[in-house]
Amino acid sequence: MAQGPTVHIVVPRADASMIAACLAALCTINTLYLRQHPHTPALAASGVRYRRETPWEREQFLSIPAVLDRGYGDCDDLACWRVAELHAHAIDTAARPKLVHISPRVLHIVVQRGNGLIEDPSRQLGMGATE
Repeated sequence: MAQGPTVHIVVPRADASMIAACLAALCTINTLYLRQHPHTPALAASGVRYRRETPWEREQFLSIPAVLDRGYGDCDDLACWRVAELHAHAIDTAARPKLVHISPRVLHIVVQRGNGLIEDPSRQLGMGATE
């Protein structure tokens, strides 16, 4: 079981501006968590896998301890964890979660690094392999 508080932000399916606000909040929460718990495994080494939320679920933005407890997260959870790693370890403090419109009703969250490079933690952790 993960140490520290478990934070869940639950919202109904929302517009992009509401999602962006939740992503920013979760990145801040996760960055603080990593600074307080420096022995937290890196996302890539954590054993966590990608799993998308089912269509009937409300959108949940899960903190690192919640994702560790579950063993999986969706794109917003994983991207915010990765951004927090980059911020907490001063690797790339300009990194941010980026919303990508897959279709008019489908958004995907990736990590945009300060140099413009895009990382997709969801793909790295199984997205596409299980869908």
